[in-house]
Amino acid sequence: MGSWRDLAAQRVGDGAIEGAPAAYHGITGELASHLRDLEHMPAPRGVNRRAWAGVVTDALRLARDGWARSALALGWTELDLFGVGPNDSWEFSGLAVWLAGRPIIALDARIAFVGDAQCRSFFNRGGWAHGRDEGLAAPLPLWRFGRS
Repeated sequence: MGSWRDLAAQRVGDGAIEGAPAAYHGITGELASHLRDLEHMPAPRGVNRRAWAGVVTDALRLARDGWARSALALGWTELDLFGVGPNDSWEFSGLAVWLAGRPIIALDARIAFVGDAQCRSFFNRGGWAHGRDEGLAAPLPLWRFGRS
């Protein structure tokens, strides 16, 4: 085990800055903090706890498995990944909400391919209006859903 100076030098070398949120599975900044909070949030009022737990598990798996970091690098937004319609409606469903436990196989700038040997499907970023239709209510990130 090194000295405190070695540890401090390593943290500076890793990009850790005093007061900045720690990385969460390679994701930094506010998003890392929000995902860390999401991990411990109870289900919003009126939302089935089991369904909420599944969505949170999928959201955290996106981060843990590196898919969120890859998607963000390809131009996906936080809402593309972690968004939901304000009334839990089909007017918007981010990837974490849509996954329903299915594993991601591949991802590019527009599509996430999911499934296993028996069933395959895809999530088309921008499909179902996905928050881009001005006539629909704006989506919220999961960590704000049912909290305001």
